[in-house]
Amino acid sequence: MSKTRIPKNKKHNSAKPLIITLIVILTLSIITLVGVTAFSAGLTLPGIINYISGLFINKPTVQSVAPWQENIVDSNGDSLSTSGREDESFNFLVVGRDAVALNTDVMMIINLDLKNDSMTIMQMPRDTFITVDGTPRKLNSVFGTFYNSSSETDTDGKIADGMKGLAQTLSSNLAINIDYYAYMNLDGFGAIVDAIGGVDMYVPYRMYYTDEYQNPPLYIDLYEGQQTLDGDMAEQFVRFRSSYVNGDLGRQDAQKLFMTAFMESFKNKISITNVVPVVTTIMGNLEHSLSVNDAAYFVKEAMQMDFSNITMFTAPNTPVTYYGGSYVVIHRAAMYKVANESFNVFNEDIPENVFDADFNFTILNDSTINAVYNSTEEFDGTHSAEDIQQDGLDINRAW
Repeated sequence: MSKTRIPKNKKHNSAKPLIITLIVILTLSIITLVGVTAFSAGLTLPGIINYISGLFINKPTVQSVAPWQENIVDSNGDSLSTSGREDESFNFLVVGRDAVALNTDVMMIINLDLKNDSMTIMQMPRDTFITVDGTPRKLNSVFGTFYNSSSETDTDGKIADGMKGLAQTLSSNLAINIDYYAYMNLDGFGAIVDAIGGVDMYVPYRMYYTDEYQNPPLYIDLYEGQQTLDGDMAEQFVRFRSSYVNGDLGRQDAQKLFMTAFMESFKNKISITNVVPVVTTIMGNLEHSLSVNDAAYFVKEAMQMDFSNITMFTAPNTPVTYYGGSYVVIHRAAMYKVANESFNVFNEDIPENVFDADFNFTILNDSTINAVYNSTEEFDGTHSAEDIQQDGLDINRAW
């Protein structure tokens, strides 16, 4: 028996936003009501989140083929994988960019391993050397390349194409699978920090820097000491790099301090009374590829994670100068090991010959870059969020 379909009536399209709004309000009201009920029963925030998620949120499922495998398709047109995928391990690409320029100055690949209740955060330096379509460039320009070449006419569509292009560039060269992406500009970053009531942290150094020629002008003026950073102050902290010996690499270490403090403040300051507006603010300031169900599930899992199981590091690299420009070149052996151990979501090792198969992270006929790329130096730059929380990080300064 065929289903009866209600004919579409274009005259009633104007009611669609109202209907969507009512559905959202109803959904949030139900969640809040359930949360209040759980709260009155004596549950903590993690307990409330578990209680609510058990009623509404399903565990995400992702089907994908390993980057090194042939894309086999069954009779229904569904992709098949010749090696099994870990169904509780997921990779995310998280990007932050300046509100004016298209360069992505913050790039992180994050693995969430729910089986082992662990999270791994790898920061990709913005100056990472990479070749795209035969042209050497910095990694932070790749998003803009795909954004500008997008056939989409609206900003959201261009952002999606930029993120898909960056994700594909990283996944194909690192031989890993990126399941989801999230994109945020600095304005959204500040709004999210303000939404949780600021980030409590110790600013390790006096930070002062001005640049009248940026548009808008950049003013950084923070004092050393324990304090609560609002959105504007947090933006100043994560952008400062003028006195770090290693420039942007020093800033990435400072961002590890901030991320740890942010996670701690998020856990301490979110309650049943503000969880809905905070989540609304966060989702409203992100462009992402997650469904509502998947986002809720991952946030719930991440919030319950112990800091000792959260690992942070910058991709193994060495700074170089190439035609007068400042770059960092990754260490192939160390990065291959990192990709295999921390970001491989399949149950067989990444074949070494498919990792950076086209040598896009180096230039074979440049002896300086190629020597760095082929470095056999052991990588020991990992930090747990617990260690950072307790001991901080030493960031070398020029003065």
